[in-house]
Amino acid sequence: MSRVRLETLLGAPVTDARGEHVGVVHDARFTADGPPLASGRPAYRLTALICGPVTVGTRLGYGGGVHGPWPLGHVFRFLGRHSRLVAWDQVDSFDQGHVRLNVPHDHLKPLPSTESKRRTHDHDSGGHR
Repeated sequence: MSRVRLETLLGAPVTDARGEHVGVVHDARFTADGPPLASGRPAYRLTALICGPVTVGTRLGYGGGVHGPWPLGHVFRFLGRHSRLVAWDQVDSFDQGHVRLNVPHDHLKPLPSTESKRRTHDHDSGGHR
């Protein structure tokens, strides 16, 4: 797949190999294992997308950098429990603002609980660790 700008992926609808709606892209995961840049740092490579139904928390920006009262983070994590981790190799195509997967929805992994807790911790601590 050719280069894709993250801003075009975020919010894009996602369908599985059967054509069933999975949700929308909420976030992305990267790994710093690419070839070294001029700065000497490794390039980042897209490894996974986080997809799921649009929730009130998503619409308010939770999970995307908004920090608020800690109870809201817990509530929105519960509401977003149907989010799925989509490995980049499970993406068949991305065109016209739509992500199509090469696997059925039931083959997608749930978002790891440590990831959910980390995202809530980021909210709890105001983004500081």
